[in-house]
Amino acid sequence: MKYKQDVTREEVKLLQQKISHYKNSSKSKLDFHTTHHPTFIRTTMHPDVKEKLYDQLTNVVEQAQMDMLNLYVKTAETQMKTCDQQYTNELEKMLPHEQQFTTVMIDLLERRANNRNERIQYVNQFQIDCLRSNSSKHE
Repeated sequence: MKYKQDVTREEVKLLQQKISHYKNSSKSKLDFHTTHHPTFIRTTMHPDVKEKLYDQLTNVVEQAQMDMLNLYVKTAETQMKTCDQQYTNELEKMLPHEQQFTTVMIDLLERRANNRNERIQYVNQFQIDCLRSNSSKHE
């Protein structure tokens, strides 16, 4: 349960980092002037109408992207809270049995959990570094 709790907590952080990176990335910005346009926009002759349609379509797509990213974060946070609650419940079940553990055993369990958590953090930091490295190559 502690492992699941640590993993979900780090996944939320990683997702937030990815979203922040995505929002700040020049690749995430829509450029309808260089992409394929829907037929109804390409065939519109009047430049003012065409520009207005570009702007509206851009706003709709950007809002849909933001809504989707916000949903990802809320889902990950909900999963994290569920794991936190499960861990708390399991810990409460173990408390009566904790007296059977020696201080050395408890210390070893805590160190193992800390080592595992550090490993998860290193993996996530590596993923973030790769994301930044890949985006700097493309810009």
